[in-house]
Amino acid sequence: MNSGSKFFKSYWMEILYLLMLLIVIISNFSSAQSMLIVKGVLVVSLWGMPCFLNTKFKVINTLILSGSIIWVTSTFFKTSRNDSSTLAVVVALMLFIALVFNVLLVIKDMYQRKETSSRKHNGLKLTYVVFAFLIIIGTVLLSYSHIYENIQFNDPSSFVVGNQATFSALYYSSTTYFTVGFGDITAVSDLARGISISQMIFG
Repeated sequence: MNSGSKFFKSYWMEILYLLMLLIVIISNFSSAQSMLIVKGVLVVSLWGMPCFLNTKFKVINTLILSGSIIWVTSTFFKTSRNDSSTLAVVVALMLFIALVFNVLLVIKDMYQRKETSSRKHNGLKLTYVVFAFLIIIGTVLLSYSHIYENIQFNDPSSFVVGNQATFSALYYSSTTYFTVGFGDITAVSDLARGISISQMIFG
């Protein structure tokens, strides 16, 4: 068996995953209803596939999922009014759950392997765990900041800004996530408070 067929046998699921991801990206340029149905089926499939991927690709997939979440929130929420916000929330939430699930699967795969005395091997496992959770935190902060920007853009009375401060979505997202709550930016509308509560739960 040549090296090409060995590679395909080992990584056929990863190749299929990338092809499906490519089709989803291409489908973004079409608004045809049939394409939306195809895209919906592919997104659901992509959401469930990480548990079947090889560990190395799961690490790469962590970055793919994180970037996808930030792309969805920045595209649909950043300073724009649109009718797709509810759908975008569902898609972003599904991707985020997949991201967390993917990270947990990688951690499980790594720690189920036979322990070695190699400090380098054990160090790489710990490095990934730290790196993965930093990615999750950064994804939540950036994604929620885009949503807060959209809320403030569409309804400036949603937040009260005091102490001669200016509204900063990323700053508010950070203080909410880590439940610091300095009080210089306060959510007052029901929508802003609801979104803030959901981020506190993540925090």
